[in-house]
Amino acid sequence: MNNNKYHIAKKSYISVIVTGILSIAISIFGLIVIVFGDENEKLVITSGLPLTLIIIGGVVLLILFLIISWILVNKHVFYDNNDNFIIEKGWLFKRKIAIPYDKIHSIGLKRNIIDLMLGTTKVEFDTGTTVATGSEGRLPLDKDYALVLKEFLEKKKDNPNLVLPSPIDKFETINSEKEVFYRATNKNLLKMGILRQPYLITVMIMIFYFLIIMYPIIISDKSNDSTTVFGLLIAMIVAIIVLTIFFAVYSLIVYYRYELNIDGDSLEYQYGLISKTNYKINKKRINAVHLKQSFLYRLFKKYSLEVSVLGIGDARDNNDNKSSTESKYLMPYANLEEVTSILKYLGYEEVLDNEFIKPKKYRLLNYVVIPGIFISLLHFLPLIFLLDKIAIVYLPTVITGIISYFFCITLLFLRLKNKGYNIKNKFISRTGALSIKTTIINKSKIQSLNFYQSPIYLIERLGIINVKYKELFGTIRLQGYEIEEFEKLKKDIFDFK
Repeated sequence: MNNNKYHIAKKSYISVIVTGILSIAISIFGLIVIVFGDENEKLVITSGLPLTLIIIGGVVLLILFLIISWILVNKHVFYDNNDNFIIEKGWLFKRKIAIPYDKIHSIGLKRNIIDLMLGTTKVEFDTGTTVATGSEGRLPLDKDYALVLKEFLEKKKDNPNLVLPSPIDKFETINSEKEVFYRATNKNLLKMGILRQPYLITVMIMIFYFLIIMYPIIISDKSNDSTTVFGLLIAMIVAIIVLTIFFAVYSLIVYYRYELNIDGDSLEYQYGLISKTNYKINKKRINAVHLKQSFLYRLFKKYSLEVSVLGIGDARDNNDNKSSTESKYLMPYANLEEVTSILKYLGYEEVLDNEFIKPKKYRLLNYVVIPGIFISLLHFLPLIFLLDKIAIVYLPTVITGIISYFFCITLLFLRLKNKGYNIKNKFISRTGALSIKTTIINKSKIQSLNFYQSPIYLIERLGIINVKYKELFGTIRLQGYEIEEFEKLKKDIFDFK
């Protein structure tokens, strides 16, 4: 048993220093503004005791921060304890983390722009036994040694006699060449930025505000207004072009050279230009698969495929209220053939099934009429108070309100059309209006089912089936179903277990 304790990369202290100096500088500037700002919001700095005390306090605080940070960096160690990988950190309040090798199921390598400059890599690994947004193990290490530790963590559970290499030893750089199962080309990543939902929403909002600005000019009688309108139209077109380039380039930078590799039962994906990420997970640890299509993805018959694995999280552009830090994409931009191939490998090909069980009773009432009443009140109540004031200058507001109303009602019908679930070897759920999300879950990963009835559902003898599975905030709501559907679903899921 090797109990030699090894320290994290000393170079990580530099990033701590940079962060600390910036934080202290911002705090000092804020204090100076508060002390020396006058009633006219002008900053008048005069020499004297207050300024001297602020400067001395800032210097003392910086020195204390540097000393404490250096102690914390030196107290951050890791070592092999036969069956467990041990991480110790902290000074006055010490913390010791023991992670069993046979429980580690996801290992990641992360490099932000500071890591790229310093030649360091953050190694993250997780057991998936706790529902949290962060990884259980996180170590900033030298770039080359990070690859060595990653390989050690992968092999240790199968080879108990393996010895943890020392960071100060000389070792060859590991270059693992694997067959690429899926690669997102630069062209597809550029398209991805434009076809995703945030781009479309931003463009629509921009066009709306430009039209609001142009309308008063159009209805005026001034002779030079046509030139102004033409100039605004040109500005709008230029703004849309700039926005398009921004979204496309941003997508390319974030997911640059996105690759997915398969090694037995493990999947490994990597991506990034300025900030690099590499993650490896076992397919048996996947709790759910999410097949998503935004409105523009549907038009061009493209898909994005994501997985739910505790401990790796997603961060960037998910709309599921998650606050974690990693991508969960297996395929950010793919066609049906590519998606089908990976789903078959994972054993989730049922997600392509188009047969769904929909609510049977009071479907229009619950999904369209009742929500439509609230939408109608929201849209038309303001107009009632403006009936005696409506003039031509209010027409954009009125027209926008009418268009928005019919658009929302259309979304309600589309939501009803797409809503449904199915239960075969796995549980499948589909939801969405313009954008569609299909989720497929292993029955063994479902933790609980419950049947909830609101006052309206009590009258209708219907309810909401909540399906909770192993994911952060992992709950699927099936609205407007009968108690018999709940009992059948409960039997299909838990009898399987």
